[in-house]
Amino acid sequence: LAGESASAEQLDALRGQLGLDRPLPARYLAFLSRLARGDLGASLVSGRPVAGLIAERLPYTAGLAGLAILLAALIGTAIGTAAAVRGGSRLDTALMSVTLAGLAMPGFWLALLLTLLFSLKLRWLPVVGADGAKAWVLPLITLALPTTATVARLVRTGMVGTLRSEYVRTAHAKGVPAPQVLTRHALRTSLTPLLAVL
Repeated sequence: LAGESASAEQLDALRGQLGLDRPLPARYLAFLSRLARGDLGASLVSGRPVAGLIAERLPYTAGLAGLAILLAALIGTAIGTAAAVRGGSRLDTALMSVTLAGLAMPGFWLALLLTLLFSLKLRWLPVVGADGAKAWVLPLITLALPTTATVARLVRTGMVGTLRSEYVRTAHAKGVPAPQVLTRHALRTSLTPLLAVL
């Protein structure tokens, strides 16, 4: 903050201004006191209040998180249902292998790979600083993929058990069409643990 060529006096003055000359427990108690009043301090970069900076960006963050959860719920439910209906098949194995890879991949690494492929290599999407829908695509995919994998595995696990239950077999025996049995009976019951996770 003081610059590479700052003198010892300038560094001491900056430490005093930031409160770094006080003992750590005293600084921590002062921080907790300010935090209790809603004062998060000022940004070292811009000098503006941190609470104001967070408030400015909160709608974008909430919108991005909400869209990611919605996308993950829709795609994950479809993948989990397809895997459960084809339980034990190659499709089931392939889908669950892909979801396992999605769960194992760290988010920061996924973000780097997506940026490398779609922004730097293919030049389809912007890396930073772009307005509009294209700027949301990479962050949305990065946030949604791990949650999609979790949702798919939860739905598949719930559906496999539900599809073997008595009331589903009874519905089939009564002549209820398979899609209706799947959506009205099996899927509805399987979504209960999913709602808790979402």
